[in-house]
Amino acid sequence: MGFQKKRVVLAIALLFSTLQYAQDQDVKIFQRSDFELRGPVKICMEYTKYGQEEFYFSKKGVLTKSITRYNKTDYDLTIFRFDKEFLVEKRLEIYREGAIDKEASFAYFYSQDTTEKGQKTTEKIVNYLVELIAYNIYFYEQGNLQKVESHKRDGIDIFKTSYNPIHKNKMERSFFKNGVLESRYTEEKENTQSVREIRNYQKGVLYKLEKQYFVAGRLEKVKSKQVLDASLGMFKNEKTKTYNYDKDGWIEEIQTIMGTIRTSESHLYVLDGSPFKNWVKKIVRPSKNYWTREISYYDTTTLENTKQ
Repeated sequence: MGFQKKRVVLAIALLFSTLQYAQDQDVKIFQRSDFELRGPVKICMEYTKYGQEEFYFSKKGVLTKSITRYNKTDYDLTIFRFDKEFLVEKRLEIYREGAIDKEASFAYFYSQDTTEKGQKTTEKIVNYLVELIAYNIYFYEQGNLQKVESHKRDGIDIFKTSYNPIHKNKMERSFFKNGVLESRYTEEKENTQSVREIRNYQKGVLYKLEKQYFVAGRLEKVKSKQVLDASLGMFKNEKTKTYNYDKDGWIEEIQTIMGTIRTSESHLYVLDGSPFKNWVKKIVRPSKNYWTREISYYDTTTLENTKQ
């Protein structure tokens, strides 16, 4: 997902990421890198067509607060509270015309326990009318998420993950909802290169296939296609995206091929002059979309041995 799209969907993702299961389903904690930021960033103010975004980070690089301002009286506020490195509370508050919308605002509370096989995290979600919306229980073994019990008003869903080490450089994970296969994720690594294959299923039947190619941890190419008939090897909407980077490691160009149609998207940057080379202005052509940022940093001399 591109940087600009993350800004629009962040608040929505905070609400629904724990209400539906995906291949990386877990209690989400955001880092600076999720927002295309490098180094000891303290605050990032971003100016967009729809308003202003504000991101606040701990000294260890964890997002602790974000604000989306549409105008002076309409804004969304998200706050993350931690006990050491464990997320204990998250609040999503929606303000319209200067007043909080209690029905659309939510609080998430987290607790952690030890089980016979590993760890358990419980998440309770309530709105600001003090109505319980849902609660989810995450079960881990050796640090890997094994199962999620999602309790909602309309019933209980059980999500399970199975791990299949094919060989030392290749791992396969399968994700099930109420016993039905929803997706399968395979990653194979060889030196600095890795290939990730994602298969999505509907009612247990393959309908979408995507391959992601990485070099030194950087995404280089994505190939995706939808399935017409897997048994006959028939596909549709086959698409390839290739990512090219500039000398500072930012995406310079995205080339897309879909059938006989080829398109190109170029990214231009103005950097902030810091040793971290963060961008403070980004322009995308030919769409002419643009973003402007103001970035402040922690004093690097005070960061050693700092607790979150």
